[in-house]
Amino acid sequence: MASAPVAGGRPALVWPDAANARGLTLASDALVREVFAVMAYADGARSAFDTYNTLTTDLAGLDSSSANRVMGHENNAGIFTASLPPGMTVHLNGGGATTSLLPMPLSVLHIKSASPFALASIGGRNNGSSRAWRGPVCEVLAYTDALDAAGVSRNVSYLKDGWGIG
Repeated sequence: MASAPVAGGRPALVWPDAANARGLTLASDALVREVFAVMAYADGARSAFDTYNTLTTDLAGLDSSSANRVMGHENNAGIFTASLPPGMTVHLNGGGATTSLLPMPLSVLHIKSASPFALASIGGRNNGSSRAWRGPVCEVLAYTDALDAAGVSRNVSYLKDGWGIG
């Protein structure tokens, strides 16, 4: 597997600054409640998304619009909130819910949903466009059930410690 300086030279799926075809994609949608991913945007220092960049989507979202998608907002530091399904929150490095993601050096991204959502791609293109994630995706954990606060904390700590995230 390739890597990038922002991933500390460790193995990662890397799309340094160009769209990829499908990101990290499952063959079918999985219903999940919580997703943790170690990832960075571009070089980790950019303060705005270059395009609408996909964090997660279901299979339908790869080639058309979908209610099950989360995207970075073009020319903005945050999440395109119109793409955030109801009851879903996004957290960075164990912090509270946020819609502001950038700059995003190597970080633990945690997506939590009040109800199960369909997930088939981390970083894949969206709506058939060049909206794929730009940057490394290093490790992904997904859960079908909601975790309690201690479970969330354990996952964040495991990923931060394992990837040297301060």
